[in-house]
Amino acid sequence: MLKKSLSEVPLEDVNIEGAEKIKVQWLFSPKDNVPNFSFRIFHLEPGGCSPRHTHDWEHEVLILEGEGEVFANGEYKSFKKGDVFFIPGGEEHQFISKTSGKFICLIPNSGC
Repeated sequence: MLKKSLSEVPLEDVNIEGAEKIKVQWLFSPKDNVPNFSFRIFHLEPGGCSPRHTHDWEHEVLILEGEGEVFANGEYKSFKKGDVFFIPGGEEHQFISKTSGKFICLIPNSGC
């Protein structure tokens, strides 16, 4: 079993073109020798966003805090605390925060 405290996991800048005012905590990843999935928390400042992008793998998202919009499948949908999303592989997407926000994102290790 692996156990961590959130306070021990560093907050890292997301240094990808198109990302603004967003940081990530890698809770579990291949660096921890977990075999299948990586578990992350993204932290957004007001007006922050992930880059608009696409990739081959799916991911699942749980909004922990904040409000904003998700661009996916050519349209915008609002998000708020408690919303969950499934984004299939190959679908262009982006998270845009109106307020400070946090979301959990689970991806297969092939996406790391």
